[in-house]
Amino acid sequence: MSLIKTDAKTIFKLATPMLFSLILEQIIGLTDIIFLGRVSEVSVGAAAIGGIGFYLLTMIAFGYSIAAQSLMGEANGAKRYLELGNIFRQSGLFLLIFSLLVLAALPLVMHPLFCLLVQSEPVRIEAQSYFFWRTIGIVFALAAVLYRGFFMSILLPRVLTYSSVAMVLTNCVLNYLLIFGIGPIPALGITGAAIASTLSEIAAVLFFVVYTHKKQLHKRYGLYRWQGIDRSIQRTLFKLGRWMMLQEAVIMTSWLLFFVWVEHMGERALAISNIVRSVSNLLFIIVHAFGATCGAIGANLLGEHRAGDIDAMMLRGLKLSFAVTAPCCLLIGLWPDPILALFTDIDSLSEASVASVRVMLFGYLLCIPAVHYFSVFGYLGSTRESMIVSIVTSISYTIYAYVLSRMVSNVAWVWTSDTFYYAVLGVLVWYYWKNARWRELTAKKNKIEHQK
Repeated sequence: MSLIKTDAKTIFKLATPMLFSLILEQIIGLTDIIFLGRVSEVSVGAAAIGGIGFYLLTMIAFGYSIAAQSLMGEANGAKRYLELGNIFRQSGLFLLIFSLLVLAALPLVMHPLFCLLVQSEPVRIEAQSYFFWRTIGIVFALAAVLYRGFFMSILLPRVLTYSSVAMVLTNCVLNYLLIFGIGPIPALGITGAAIASTLSEIAAVLFFVVYTHKKQLHKRYGLYRWQGIDRSIQRTLFKLGRWMMLQEAVIMTSWLLFFVWVEHMGERALAISNIVRSVSNLLFIIVHAFGATCGAIGANLLGEHRAGDIDAMMLRGLKLSFAVTAPCCLLIGLWPDPILALFTDIDSLSEASVASVRVMLFGYLLCIPAVHYFSVFGYLGSTRESMIVSIVTSISYTIYAYVLSRMVSNVAWVWTSDTFYYAVLGVLVWYYWKNARWRELTAKKNKIEHQK
């Protein structure tokens, strides 16, 4: 039986396609802002609130899929391929039901919620439109999440890169056509951006289905052999995934509230914050790529009963993550103008964003260890601990951002909330990592096997 390698070269080899995949996926959201930055400040700000609202829904389901990926990765490491396929099917059933419930509730809660949260009427109208057209395609968005978890669990992250290329190409072309209009196609503005993003998600799912069939992966893992509802797997998935779902809901709600607090400071402050968050997301995906890769490797190590190798593997991943992220932070901090020019051609908006970008970068350099280790909690089964950390840090972050947004007029000061968030996160992650449940469970398993 071949065992998975945990050296730095293997981590980097697996993380690289994951990184490119995440960058390309992030470009989906970034292209919306890049194009809308040529429309108006209102559209840039509205896309932040509408987009975060949509991602709040998808990230709840993403929390569930992390639990599924953890189980699939462990099954893959133990060579239980048909079990992996059953986990895939049961996860797909849950995500489908979740999507249908969201679509049923959409007409009832969308308008009252946006009226409650958003003060500016122009921002509210555009944010609501963006949210509606993104949410219409939630079935495909969650299907893409499930397939990504599957390919990561079987350690084929390069497939994510291919799918992301399909997404980006589709999104770029459709963004240009639908936002600005051409010939008989009307200019739809922010609505066109949302429709383009939804159609690009559909393109990604089609790619995953075709690739799976072409490589006969559906046969090897029995992905589509429906054999009814497996209550045992559903209970296990929900028991493991409920904490991650709550975690992602709390994290994304805190982000949404951040933008709501900032929106009360004015449309300019909201537009600045959406641009800064977009730059931040570009950096975050580097840390997340290495963290998710280490999480996938860690899940397989647990399946191979090699938990003792996890700490050394994580440290190698952290060094790689820091080596890639730190130079990027330095370059953007010294020369912010080129990257800001990508998001808007409104000179005054670009200049006003520089201070906030530098504040964000300072905090981000401090966050790399905390985010790296935190990102693997779910993959290693520590979902409850991950949820506790998320709730404490998110509540602290939200209160801090709210107080500052009422005390200061310069939005750059509000962005110190990121530094505060990562400081709290780092302390809690350090404690729970040293006392992780998988260490105790692994020790018990080894003791039982030794006694046998």
